[in-house]
Amino acid sequence: MTSSSDNSSYHAHVEKAPIGIFEVNEHGEYVDVNEAAGDMVGYSRHELLDMSVADLAPEQDDPEEIPSFTEVRETGHMRTEGQIRHKNGHTVDIIFEAVELEEGRLVAYVQDISEEKQYEKALERTRDELRQIIDLIPDPIFVKNRDDEILLSNEANAELLGTIPEEIEGKPEPEFFPESDQYETLRQRDIEVIESGESAMFEEEVTSLATEKHIFQTSRIPFKTPEIGEEAVFGYARDITELREYEQELEDQRDNLEILNQVLRHDVRNDLQLVTAYADLLVEECEDEEVKGYITTIQDSADHAIELTRTAREIADVMLSTTKEGQQVNLRAILENEVSEVQSSYPNAAVSLETTVSSVTINANDMLSSVFRNLLKNAIQHNDKAVAEVTTSVTEQDDIATIQIADNGPGVPDGQKDDIFAKGERGLESAGSGMGLYLVATLVTDYGGEVWVEDNDPEGSVFVVELPKTE
Repeated sequence: MTSSSDNSSYHAHVEKAPIGIFEVNEHGEYVDVNEAAGDMVGYSRHELLDMSVADLAPEQDDPEEIPSFTEVRETGHMRTEGQIRHKNGHTVDIIFEAVELEEGRLVAYVQDISEEKQYEKALERTRDELRQIIDLIPDPIFVKNRDDEILLSNEANAELLGTIPEEIEGKPEPEFFPESDQYETLRQRDIEVIESGESAMFEEEVTSLATEKHIFQTSRIPFKTPEIGEEAVFGYARDITELREYEQELEDQRDNLEILNQVLRHDVRNDLQLVTAYADLLVEECEDEEVKGYITTIQDSADHAIELTRTAREIADVMLSTTKEGQQVNLRAILENEVSEVQSSYPNAAVSLETTVSSVTINANDMLSSVFRNLLKNAIQHNDKAVAEVTTSVTEQDDIATIQIADNGPGVPDGQKDDIFAKGERGLESAGSGMGLYLVATLVTDYGGEVWVEDNDPEGSVFVVELPKTE
């Protein structure tokens, strides 16, 4: 038998309980509630004692869905989640547990879980937003655990496997992979990243379920799931199939250009030199001045064509090779050689190297010779004097070598000083191809330098080349 003091103590505990306690009779009417119950729904104790379970049911609920406590009466116990209506009209998310008392009465212990529900909804919204973001990314994204279970997949990754994210998340990847050998390689890479704890990047060929081959550059990153800290790998695969196809196309073009370069270097040039040799013989044997004039025209045209093949060959060389870091050439050796060669080719001109060049090294390749050869020849070919005078000088600063090639020709008008370096620009009634100075500008720029033309004093032009010296 419970004493009055025990009963008083029980009621004190009920009143101080942090959860709502509702006692209900067999008609669903409240016969007793604690203070927490009133605070939860915004009613006073006296108001609640005049109300029933139906009065706190959310307005949108179907009356038939209002808890009838049938389960409690059948089993003596009931636990579920639901909602009750607050006095001001909003709903309160709850979890309640009811037990049966004597005489058909029930007591329900009700806990407000609104904050937890709001957190779950916010988390769900975040997940939905994350899903939208990763599905917008056109490249495959995935997360897999040690057991090769797909924990996360965007649409691009699922499409590669011939399905949708909802169909593959939570399932082993082998179920969706068409080639077992290919899968084992990818699987091993996942395990290596998980076990090493270090990110890695791989280039790999993958065949989709549509039997289309793709080349991916895949980044794999060690990852732990936020819920339980499960070890996994996060993967981002960038499809570089088109890039590799384009690179192969460029490689094929380079091969074709190399073939053309070889033809220019050997076959065409050799044939033209044969034409020139026979023309020289004809000039020596011919006594008719008019015919000699025709032969001279042939000689000039053949020489011009040979020069074109050499320039075209050098341009091809530029396209087929790049200046690798660390390549160096001796400026003095190149200038001395080119001045000597051009002087030999044009014995009627006066070509000289006016300054003593120190042993300066330049970050360039052997194509630097073409720069000075073209500038020296240009100064002679465009010269209108009886004797073309071309002088080369070099000055040095801390990190720059400046080369000046001056002539006594007609000069370059201000309006053409920039244009003459453009591709195909002839200028000054030139019979040339217009590619020589373009080649000069291309090479000098590739070497990190600059080239321009100034007026000489009292007449002529000065082509200035600035090149960075080797540090």
